[in-house]
Amino acid sequence: MNEETFSGKLSEEIINSTRVVPGSLKDAIEKAAAEAEGLEKKVLEKIVENCRIASASRVPVCQDTGVFEIWLNIGKDASVKGIDFSRAVSAALKEAHEKGGLRRSMDPEIAGAVHISFCGGAAVEAIITPRGFGSENYTFLRSLPPGASDADVKEAVIEETAKASARPCPPYVIGVGLGGTASSAVELSAKALTEIDFSPSGLEKEILDGINLTGTGAGGMGGRFTAIGIKIKRMPAHIAGLPLCVHVGCWCNRVSVFKIETD
Repeated sequence: MNEETFSGKLSEEIINSTRVVPGSLKDAIEKAAAEAEGLEKKVLEKIVENCRIASASRVPVCQDTGVFEIWLNIGKDASVKGIDFSRAVSAALKEAHEKGGLRRSMDPEIAGAVHISFCGGAAVEAIITPRGFGSENYTFLRSLPPGASDADVKEAVIEETAKASARPCPPYVIGVGLGGTASSAVELSAKALTEIDFSPSGLEKEILDGINLTGTGAGGMGGRFTAIGIKIKRMPAHIAGLPLCVHVGCWCNRVSVFKIETD
């Protein structure tokens, strides 16, 4: 595989990532729409219709196609000699904006937030997430004290999410990062948005239920579905503190995954 081939494929997938929401998210929204009442039900039904129209018409689900956060997992046996992945991603982003008619939301130039890791095999996997800033603006980072309990984590997440109210376009999804350093907690919470659980248990379910008790509801119209999914990602923490970061993802939490075999 050469750099031009990779960049071209990535550009196509970047465009596609703006036009559809993951099937699990779509299912969760449709389920919520079937159970909701009043104005909240109407909001959820409009969201379902919006998703259908965007997919059929091949246009973005939301006009804020945002900043693209991209995870590249490169197989140790992948044939990628000579590929400058940072350059390839930049070229793919520029091409996607031009060919896909994506809104240019960055200043002074288009760029992406790129994470590169290595794994087994001979493939390159890309996880693409267009980050709209209606929700990204409500990311928060807090350092909890040593010995902080799950109850403390739950209280902090619900408290900060409640402050955001309807501004992140609910029903939203919640990505939580715990442990490590402040910067690693931020990355963990961002990655958590690509692995959302729509049928959580344990602490995740407790947090989700607590957020929904705020009554903000879909579209801020009041109701039961302020948030519909959550994922907590952890790593070991220093004995002197527990970094906590929460990413709030809006209802169109877009995630696209593709893999290129290089052998």
